[in-house]
Amino acid sequence: MLRIIARNFRDRLRPPKRVLSEVDEPLSMDEKETIYALFEVITSHPNFSPQRFLAFLDHRTDLHGEMRYAFKMLDSASAKRFKGLPFHLLTSGCRQKILESILKKYPYRSNESTFRNKFGFTSKNLEVLTTSSEVKSFREFVVRELLAFFYEGQEGWAVVGYDKARGHAIEEESEGEVIDTLEQSGVLLLELADGTFEEFDQANMIENEKGMIWVKGGRQKARLSPEIEAELTAQTHPSRHAVATI
Repeated sequence: MLRIIARNFRDRLRPPKRVLSEVDEPLSMDEKETIYALFEVITSHPNFSPQRFLAFLDHRTDLHGEMRYAFKMLDSASAKRFKGLPFHLLTSGCRQKILESILKKYPYRSNESTFRNKFGFTSKNLEVLTTSSEVKSFREFVVRELLAFFYEGQEGWAVVGYDKARGHAIEEESEGEVIDTLEQSGVLLLELADGTFEEFDQANMIENEKGMIWVKGGRQKARLSPEIEAELTAQTHPSRHAVATI
């Protein structure tokens, strides 16, 4: 219950996404070059196709407001530390230093202590209380979105040892398992035991089989632990877990 409360509290403090209006200028080439330079440093993949990246960036117009703010943040930090140089002209090592000065590192949830996970005192949750809204937006709407784009392609698959995209059940009859949940850009994702992620849809819950949900496009059943099932219920029916105060 405390873990659910901590997650809901964290969600309420999530900053809104900045968006460009119709009267705003589109992203300039300087802004795009800076975001591409950021993409290179966070993925450690310096030879990624610029054409593919620009196609992604042009398609994701919903992120352009955050990308513009990230450009200003990165160039400002770069100019202060490296005598006026813009971020995209720095070496990869210097870019990394700028990034580390903005984002605080914290361990993945599986590496946190049992106590922290049980009561919701994870580093990710605590960051909400100690980090500015600008940095939280930068991490969520820029860095995480760029990483998601990278790992959806063959370059990202190769990093984790796949020769093709994961996401299809090897045997339709086999039973899967949901091992965790996470939120990304306001979307609740299920992490499956085979290393894949997919968006949670309440309609996929199996009515006659408690703790079971359809995944992989309805080709596979996956089992939910009681804890994860309670979290999903809290997400879809928050009033059932409201805490009364006097």
